Amino acid sequence: MTKKHTETFTAMVKGKDIVIDNRPHFNKFILELEDGKYTMKIEKHRKIMSDRQRKYYFGFVVKPYAEAAGYTKEEAHDILGWLYRTSHYEIDGVSISKTTSTTKINTKNFEIYLEQCRKHILDEVNVICKLPNETEFNY
Repeated sequence: MTKKHTETFTAMVKGKDIVIDNRPHFNKFILELEDGKYTMKIEKHRKIMSDRQRKYYFGFVVKPYAEAAGYTKEEAHDILGWLYRTSHYEIDGVSISKTTSTTKINTKNFEIYLEQCRKHILDEVNVICKLPNETEFNY
């Protein structure tokens, strides 16, 4: 059986020291690796879209848009993604479009995305999406 050689760990840098979260798990993972060369990737930790943001988005942005425009929720989500989460570029004469998943957007950029969506919905179907602080939704 082939062992999984990819694992994600979080850590804090304090001064010149690194403090690894869940150090016992990290140590166990390292001890179970076979001899060989590995690549370590260190990147700045970014908080991705929160569960509350996701629930707000689907309940108070996507749903009213879908209902007003006659789309399914999936279609509405895809349309908004195509409009505001898609990069278009060309490689060797071939047009490429790549849509970023909402689960990959950090919380700050997700708020920007929500504002773009709310404006689009107002302009297209004349629906005002409630802001998070205007809802009584328990999310």
